[in-house]
Amino acid sequence: MVLLFQIFQKKVTKKFISFFSQKQIQSFFFFLSVIPTMASKTVNQTDLRQFMDKRIRIKLNANRFVIGTLRGNDQFMNISLSDAVEVVKIGETTENKPIGKIVIRGNSIITMEALNQY
Repeated sequence: MVLLFQIFQKKVTKKFISFFSQKQIQSFFFFLSVIPTMASKTVNQTDLRQFMDKRIRIKLNANRFVIGTLRGNDQFMNISLSDAVEVVKIGETTENKPIGKIVIRGNSIITMEALNQY
């Protein structure tokens, strides 16, 4: 496999040397050599079990904040909170709007912060 890759690399490098710089060609072949190792590794899912039943603060897109008790999550980082409160900043003051139970879609989460000591 490695020998075949080296032969391919030499042929392609000679053919495309006029179109691309040597640095671009090297980075391309490095990328090709990494692909098999990337595919063989398992994807690490975020483990939030240690934060279950703890109060967390979540920053959402559009600079919104929600505080609540973490009740569950899935592989897409969707999370469910209970006793949730939305923190609204109006000028210099902050106001807490109670929400209750809520499910937050994972792609809208920017950061999460644990408020309880664990």
